[in-house]
Amino acid sequence: MGKLIYNTEELETFNRETRERINKAVVASAIRIRDIIRSTFISDASSLYKTHKGDISHLTSGIMIGKDQGGSIKVHAMGSREDSSSYKTRFFVGGTRYRRQTKRLGKSIKPFTKGFIKATDSLMKVVDTSEPILINYIKRAIDG
Repeated sequence: MGKLIYNTEELETFNRETRERINKAVVASAIRIRDIIRSTFISDASSLYKTHKGDISHLTSGIMIGKDQGGSIKVHAMGSREDSSSYKTRFFVGGTRYRRQTKRLGKSIKPFTKGFIKATDSLMKVVDTSEPILINYIKRAIDG
């Protein structure tokens, strides 16, 4: 395998216009992958959380596209500051540990089970199989 490229400016064999098309293709593929993850999350969650109360489709807003300091595009399920309820998505994607309440208002009580949230593997399931989507978008950008 050759050198890993982290920035399209390192693609010296392509002119500036082609590099810009590749940049757009990377973002477009990330949007497509995000949309697939969102739909997969809804189908996985509806079968995994059969006893949930209410509609959990609003949790898909926490599956987002982000950009780190180095300019890398990432699809994540961490939510955002702008949408205060989107942070809850991370608990359903990553799961939580088993919780038990032993105190209330500082006084010991009979242990009360709170339970846990099972993790969905929606994000990793799609990300692990999404390389062909990215390759297809980039090939179309190079071909013009």
